[in-house]
Amino acid sequence: MKLDECLMYDLLLLQTARYYKLEDNGDRAQSNRDLVELFLAIQEKSKPELSVEIGALQASFSIEMKKRLLQAQTIAFEANPYVFEHFSKTAEVSNSGVEYLHMAVAGHTGNIELFLNKKVVGKVVSKIDGRSSLLTRPGLGNEAEPVSVPCTTLTDYLAKRDLEQSKFCAWIDVEGASKEVLTGAEAILDKCLSIFIEVEQYPYWKGQW
Repeated sequence: MKLDECLMYDLLLLQTARYYKLEDNGDRAQSNRDLVELFLAIQEKSKPELSVEIGALQASFSIEMKKRLLQAQTIAFEANPYVFEHFSKTAEVSNSGVEYLHMAVAGHTGNIELFLNKKVVGKVVSKIDGRSSLLTRPGLGNEAEPVSVPCTTLTDYLAKRDLEQSKFCAWIDVEGASKEVLTGAEAILDKCLSIFIEVEQYPYWKGQW
């Protein structure tokens, strides 16, 4: 992508942000939808060779990327074994052409404890829940069950697949564990064209960046 195109997108974000009242739930949701669509449009311009989705749940971003950029390799990582088992059997994922993997992306390669939510703010939640994390969420009646899952750094995984030189984009939604993901990818971030990453308004997770 040319510099003037990057500046155009940056200015577009600055210009349109004032149209949203972020204290209003409806406006917040709309701003998120518009930002997602903008990020997808950027991918059509920058044309990454590889798309990486970390904390994939049902791999929505990867599936959409596969539709828009047929030649791009798409990899979706999902750490929660119950989420993975459920969505890996769906036609939407299995017929998408996306590599959907049961693995956490972290700051080391091996195994790691993932904390599955049992209760959030005192309410029982399903095991097929997108709020499991490598971090704990203390207080407010929250309860979590630790489970050991395979993990890898993004650097190690792409090197193992001979993809470490690929220009890539990343979608990261890891419930507070961005430090673990990004420190494990430090050696290859210069190959990353763009990142869409979830951040929290409050420090929900213990030890989060």
